[in-house]
Amino acid sequence: MTRSRRRSPLYQCMGCLLVTLLPWPTSCSTYGEEQSEQPPAAFEDDFSVDTTADYQVNGNARWMDASLSLTSGASIVRRVQSEADFELAITLRPNPNQQADAATHLRLVFSGGRQVVVAIVRRKSDDTWTEHVELAELRSADAGSKPSTHFLRRFPPTDSQADQRRWKLKYKAGVIHVLREHDSIGTAFCGCLGAWCHAVVISQLNSSVSLQSIRFSGTETQQTAEQSKVYEEINRLKTRAASSLRLGLHSARESFLRDQLKLFDEHFGENFYASGVELQYLAQCYEQQSRLDDAAQTYRDAANVFSVSFGINHPEAIRSRILACDVASRGENVSSDNGEMLKDLFELVRLAGSDCEHSKQALVLAANTVQRWATLARNASDYEAYQRHLEELISIQKILSDGKSERYQFQVDTLSFAKQINSADEAEKQTLIEIDRSYARLTEAREKGDTISRAQENELYQACLNHLGSDHPKTLLLKTNLAIGASNVGNAGRALQLLKEVSESTERLYGRDHLYYATATYQLATAYSTVQRKAEADRLFDQANAMMESEGRSDKYEHALGLQLYGRHLKRVGRFRDALDSLNHAQAILVKLDRNLSPLSLVIRTHLADTYRAMGEARKAKQLLDEQRRILEKSGGEDATAKYDVAFAEAIQLLWENRTEESLEKHQHAKQLAIELFGRNSRPHYAVLDSELKTRVGIRDAVGAGRVLKEMIEFESLRRQTLFQVYSTAEQFERSAVDRKSLDRAMLLVRNGLLEVRDAYQMVLAAKGNLLEYQRAQSSIRRNPELKEEVQQLQDVTSRLAGLLGDTEKMIDSEIDQLVASRDQILKQLAKSGPSTLESWPSNLNETHGVTAILDALPPGTTVIDFVEFLRPSLLATLRGRDEMEMCAFLYSDRRGVEFIHLGPSAAIGEKVKRWSDAVKSESRTARPSIRGDDEPTIDQLGEELRRLVWDPLFPAGETPSRVLVSPDGPLSQCPLSALPSKQDGRFLVESCAISYTIAPRLMIQPDAGSEADGDGANTLLLVGDIDYGDVKGLRSVRYYFSEIAEAKRELTSIEEAFGRRFAGSEVMRLTGQNATEAMIRDRARGARVVHLQSHGFYLPLEDSERDAQDRHPTSRAGLAVTNANRGINVADEASGILWADELAVWDLTAAQLVVLSACETAAGAKVPGEGHLSLQRALATAGAESSVTTLWSVENLSTIKLMQHFYHHLLVDGTDVSEALRRAKVSLMKQGNRESGGKATQQRLPIRQWAPFVVFGNPAINVRP
Repeated sequence: MTRSRRRSPLYQCMGCLLVTLLPWPTSCSTYGEEQSEQPPAAFEDDFSVDTTADYQVNGNARWMDASLSLTSGASIVRRVQSEADFELAITLRPNPNQQADAATHLRLVFSGGRQVVVAIVRRKSDDTWTEHVELAELRSADAGSKPSTHFLRRFPPTDSQADQRRWKLKYKAGVIHVLREHDSIGTAFCGCLGAWCHAVVISQLNSSVSLQSIRFSGTETQQTAEQSKVYEEINRLKTRAASSLRLGLHSARESFLRDQLKLFDEHFGENFYASGVELQYLAQCYEQQSRLDDAAQTYRDAANVFSVSFGINHPEAIRSRILACDVASRGENVSSDNGEMLKDLFELVRLAGSDCEHSKQALVLAANTVQRWATLARNASDYEAYQRHLEELISIQKILSDGKSERYQFQVDTLSFAKQINSADEAEKQTLIEIDRSYARLTEAREKGDTISRAQENELYQACLNHLGSDHPKTLLLKTNLAIGASNVGNAGRALQLLKEVSESTERLYGRDHLYYATATYQLATAYSTVQRKAEADRLFDQANAMMESEGRSDKYEHALGLQLYGRHLKRVGRFRDALDSLNHAQAILVKLDRNLSPLSLVIRTHLADTYRAMGEARKAKQLLDEQRRILEKSGGEDATAKYDVAFAEAIQLLWENRTEESLEKHQHAKQLAIELFGRNSRPHYAVLDSELKTRVGIRDAVGAGRVLKEMIEFESLRRQTLFQVYSTAEQFERSAVDRKSLDRAMLLVRNGLLEVRDAYQMVLAAKGNLLEYQRAQSSIRRNPELKEEVQQLQDVTSRLAGLLGDTEKMIDSEIDQLVASRDQILKQLAKSGPSTLESWPSNLNETHGVTAILDALPPGTTVIDFVEFLRPSLLATLRGRDEMEMCAFLYSDRRGVEFIHLGPSAAIGEKVKRWSDAVKSESRTARPSIRGDDEPTIDQLGEELRRLVWDPLFPAGETPSRVLVSPDGPLSQCPLSALPSKQDGRFLVESCAISYTIAPRLMIQPDAGSEADGDGANTLLLVGDIDYGDVKGLRSVRYYFSEIAEAKRELTSIEEAFGRRFAGSEVMRLTGQNATEAMIRDRARGARVVHLQSHGFYLPLEDSERDAQDRHPTSRAGLAVTNANRGINVADEASGILWADELAVWDLTAAQLVVLSACETAAGAKVPGEGHLSLQRALATAGAESSVTTLWSVENLSTIKLMQHFYHHLLVDGTDVSEALRRAKVSLMKQGNRESGGKATQQRLPIRQWAPFVVFGNPAINVRP
């Protein structure tokens, strides 16, 4: 909240003591004066007699004891008529009993609707009275309008101990000199110039004052009848010139201005002050026509006129010379003036102060001019002149911002770097100059909106880091830019880390009280908000707001920028009322700074409208839209980005008003603007498509909605694949987890009959498994160093694509198309010279090609079931987020076309899955599953309930296919469907159906990964087991312990014997005991056809603080115990003993047709929608294994050994494929029953939990043949 501040009495009285009672001339657009009754040019009054008749009295004013008493709210008016050269002197006696602040106003009323107010304010502080003098100018367009206030100057306070004070105002041609007694208080400048003074007004605010005397000494006005006629003609020409300006007729305006100058010269002489004013207008006319040399000379002519009329150091003469320098610096022949402009500027500030509009304009113009001179010097490698101009610029900026703006600090830092360059030796100097030039080129490109090469920016950042250090201002600015670039392309994690470093360095370099640190805190808070870390974002925003509201920064532009970021954060977290307060506060600051038409202001209006719509206040949103439209029209409609914003906002507003046909027309207009401005693959284009889709759904336009959705998915696919290049592995999974919008929209359409099922499924195929496909290809690239050059080219192209497809302001459609073509060509070249896994999946995803190719890669008769979890298409679900989900399935086979089956709420299915799986996992070894207890349903009953939800709707006729490939999603992602009871009593689906799994069906049509392996990949078996996990002696803390696996050798021996019988003479490698290290397993696994790993598998829960200390991401929380695992799991800095999933993913398993993990939880891990689980199983697929057998949960040792014996018998002896071999092994184990350790056979069926968790992932048709 903004701190409350005491308003100056100068401004408190403006509304209540305006003098509008006298009929003096008010038109500020004319020359000459009305010649009515002539008031005196001078008067004097000591109030010794009653002179009430000479004044107009308002309020309580009394003549008494040789003085005039004015109480609070009273005023007197005395008419005069004087040229712009006079003095006013008064003697005041304050009320000795005054308790509160009080002010006496001396007001001079001029022609042209202008008034100058001099406020003498008396304040008490610490028992001491002080006097403050403040000046302002009031301007009225006409007699009936409320005047606008323009602050002129405030002087430092002085002591006020005397009983009475004599004050004098000397006025000449706009310059006001204030004196107290005989001491000069200072000067100010108003825009009245030669205007006549028509009245003197004295008024009192608060307390009372005694006026002892008043004297006005003016100059009689002279105006002949002939001059009056001339003024009439000049005013007629002036009106026509103003009309020409409004119409943009610059040549006509120039002609009217020249005619005025001619009349002035003929009747008043060449150096009449009014000619100077018209010369300024003529120079502006030349500027508008880009005639800069003519404009500069005309400003010099105006300066000469003012110098002759008022003196060489008159503010208007100085301002005209500064204007001439500014225009000349923008021309072709630019040269500095050896400090003359700076001398003029400081003289103007001395005369007028730094706060009036004339000084502010001159300061800004001078700063811009000196900046251009500095740039020219730097471009010419004249760093001595560059340093001198920077010193001049800093002296100007210090006046403008009092040394408290980011711009000022930037110039100070730039000067420091220039000094560093000038003091360096020759070799270092050239290096620093090159850094400076490169930085200038990047800055210029960014200001122009050109595409910034991230490679060049990174290169420059490294140069700054090496030569300037990590805490140098240029290094920090580049690091901030890199963070913004990373955020723009979706790499929020890297952006957050970089901004943390920037914040820490900024604090070290400038301190916590500096404006830079407050700005860095806003940026860091925004980064936390982007990654949905609300608590950290709230804390940092509060901290930044507190810093801005202190130290006199509450009205800075940087505060408005920060409040805009804070408002967007509040909107993002649903605090809409607070968001409105923050955004409105930011807008109020911009209005005060006269920047309410700036790009930031338009952005704020856009977010205000969005917030109002989110609150259901469409009327207020429409008002803001109308306001944006008026601003755009006022600016001439030249801001193309603003035109897009307004058009898109209108389309959304019309949709809210249910005017869908009109909304569609506006969407088309906004879409065309987005394509023209940003490119077809830009985010603005995508935003319009997203809104257009909702509109077409509203009018049930199936054809249009399907077309728009396809276009959106093409964009998402391109952007997703491209941006994977700039993500870390962890961020790739995080991005994939939230990037499901295309599936949600497709399901919305297909459920409402607005999209054909086959088209919807093509979108499912395009969305699932993208990340696994990308990571698999990248692993292949890393394993082939000979492809280094092509890989570097691919990285450069994708990096440029990532920049264009991020949140950049401008995108070039043709450039994106060219980059996409280049990327595809490089991929084809890589596929020819390297592994075939690099061949990208065809972009032409028609229904026949995708489904047919998948079925062709599978055994005949296979039915594919692709489960999809999606957001429920309802307004309530949209408001609540992704918490109301539903499940559906797409089913097809060589005898059934693609079918869509809606399965119902995801939560209901998830509850059934949990109850059934919990019951299965807790089933006793000897329990009778058919016995009911305490009215609790049996395992079979729970399984039947689940089957009726997720299986029976797929096969309503009751048929059960012999082979099924499942792509799971949502709550079914770790559900062993083969363990569900069939409709036949006492039987399970596994007894008639071989069910295998894949992350995405389209991965089945990938090229043969085995082609990348070394050698011919002859039948080589790698057996790992019977591992020595080591002891835990000497460890301070033991949370986990891996025991030896009983009868491990028996399992390995039986597999080796079966393999030997099948492949006589084939190589069998065996790693046991202390030899089963990670390095040895990795080396032996490369080139092996079959890999069998027997050990302990696990997945550490996220709440495990012991491993969180190592900052392990979910991608690496799944692991497999190898040699010395008991130390590796319990010692934080131990590098060996555990084979983590992220380490396994980079192995070379491309020769492996089959990898079996005979261990617990090897398919368990954090769930990523559309990408499976972050498990050991997924790591195997990433490493190139064609098929794998893994486990969904913990398994028992003896039953596992038996199942493996059955599995390898069916695989190697019977010669079945891997999916059928595992099915038969489960059935054999289940029918054989369980034997207790004593060897006694039981008649109870084997508990489901002992055989159900084993699943086949990947290619189910793998058949290990000689």
